[in-house]
Amino acid sequence: MAGASREQGAQVLEILYPVRNNLYFAMVMGLPALFLMWVTGQRHKNKKLINALWRRGKSILLAAYMTDCALQVYQLTLLNGAFSWSRAITLLITVWLGLYLIRSTRVRNTFADQPLER
Repeated sequence: MAGASREQGAQVLEILYPVRNNLYFAMVMGLPALFLMWVTGQRHKNKKLINALWRRGKSILLAAYMTDCALQVYQLTLLNGAFSWSRAITLLITVWLGLYLIRSTRVRNTFADQPLER
């Protein structure tokens, strides 16, 4: 959003991430998901390490999720719990995503998937 609105990009970032270092930390927390997207294309029967990482994909995503939750709680403590619609919606989406990761049979079946034949 901040990149799309040239004139107000800094203000949008200030609303979403009042502490700029948290933005960079949040970007780093997205790396496990990007890594798993790359691993998706590398799965073959003869790549045992890649397949072992793939089977632990749900755990990797849950660890990144918990780190994101901790970051959001930290941001709330910096603001002394002051209400903000952007933070409330972000927290709601985060809780929904966590429930999906934990309860979804699709996620469980995806990471239990067998490697591709080649």
